[in-house]
Amino acid sequence: NLSTYTSIFDNPQRSEIFRLMADVYFKLGKNVEANTFYAQALDRHPANWKAWLKWAYFCDKMFKSGTHDIEWLIKAITCYLHGINDKVTKNRLILARVIRLMSFETDTHTIYKRIEK
Repeated sequence: NLSTYTSIFDNPQRSEIFRLMADVYFKLGKNVEANTFYAQALDRHPANWKAWLKWAYFCDKMFKSGTHDIEWLIKAITCYLHGINDKVTKNRLILARVIRLMSFETDTHTIYKRIEK
């Protein structure tokens, strides 16, 4: 049981463990598990900017994987914005990617309008 092994760590450390597990699952192509572990990482420590950016990259890849599911795109933008909210200057370079993603159009709404809701 994973909770037994992580009980000795505080929430930021647990968050990082779950983020690393998500990274491994993502590399193995187990996308459902990766998505779950990214969510669990941020549930334990919402200020983990690395987890936000890794989850954003994951969602970005899911969007580009061929399905072009608009929900993945919205999740990617939202996660990128949470990740760059931190004071790490290099993270702000990701804004160019966010602007590019926000330029995609859907049949009924622009991405900007969907996120605004």
